[in-house]
Amino acid sequence: MKKRAILTALWAGLVCVSLCSCQGTEDPDEREGFVSEVQGGETEDVSQSEEDLRSPEPEDARQSEEDLQEPETPAEDRPEGQGTSAAEEAAFSYGKLATLSFHFLSGAGAWSTDMTVGADGSFDGLYSDSDMGDMGEGYPNGTVYFCKFSGRFGELKKVDDLTYQTTIVEIQYENEPETEEIVDDTLYRYTDVYGLEDAENILFYLPGTPVESLSEECRSWLRDVLYDWETDKWLEELPCVVLCNEAMGECFYSSDEVEAYLGILPYLQESTAEALTGLEQGSVGEDRAYTAQETYRRCDDSLNELWGLLKLVLPAEEMEELTTQQRLWIADKERQMEEAAAGVSDSTEAGVQSDMVGARLTMDRIEELAVRLEQGETD
Repeated sequence: MKKRAILTALWAGLVCVSLCSCQGTEDPDEREGFVSEVQGGETEDVSQSEEDLRSPEPEDARQSEEDLQEPETPAEDRPEGQGTSAAEEAAFSYGKLATLSFHFLSGAGAWSTDMTVGADGSFDGLYSDSDMGDMGEGYPNGTVYFCKFSGRFGELKKVDDLTYQTTIVEIQYENEPETEEIVDDTLYRYTDVYGLEDAENILFYLPGTPVESLSEECRSWLRDVLYDWETDKWLEELPCVVLCNEAMGECFYSSDEVEAYLGILPYLQESTAEALTGLEQGSVGEDRAYTAQETYRRCDDSLNELWGLLKLVLPAEEMEELTTQQRLWIADKERQMEEAAAGVSDSTEAGVQSDMVGARLTMDRIEELAVRLEQGETD
């Protein structure tokens, strides 16, 4: 029996919101779900720390591509083996998946396979499930079923205006399937990729694909994606890009990381403002130093995540210019943090003042760059 688990989390201590938390179900009649509409963009799972930005080395950035549109030259009209036309590239390519994450799960049990696809067709991801009741000698903490994988898809071939087909050219596993080991009193059983097993044809269904054109098994995995709670109706067209393992009828839905980031940003703004107000008014008490440190850390983590997304949606020359500006901003921020601590004799309070300045400046910078992110996503 396959074992599976979902691995998704957002900032510690922050209210978490998933912009596309829709899940499929193995039993079409088991329950109803909800829909999260997603548009295709560009992405890879990338973030860049301030330490990286201090380096004078040029940034590696990719240009974002145009929105999905109908190709001018159908692939089926070209001789077999001929490469993809420029018009068809504009219609759909792996680069269109750059800001998307793909998720395969049923909603029954805490399991999932999550993966991303690069602009060159490479992919990587993680499948995991846990059974804390499956204990034995040497592993009192239970059993985890685990697969970390990477690989590459082949050339995309157009099936119709809303469907593209490819194959898995290669796939590698960090741990050999069907092996196991005990780590930290937990038994890790390594498996193959649930959702990509025995894959022959991989199909990408684009937003707008008629639901009735999908197989019944495929629709069963997308049940929650296809239900709209606002209208209390089933959707007639796909709201997001879907990856389908045709041989097994297993489908991954997609979520847009840019939309997810922009969706949760108001919660970071609110929590940061509340923390800084409490620190300024002295209402935090004994947790003063911890609150200041954690507030700054959350802002800094968010800025790094935002920076990684900007690299995926902005043109290379724009990203290079922005990188130069960012290095100057970092130097000025650190100078102001040092000045805030310099006039304070108590070392703990000096750290509080420094972190407060760092959090405030970082939040301001996030708000500035979030505008660039939103503009880059829609260009």
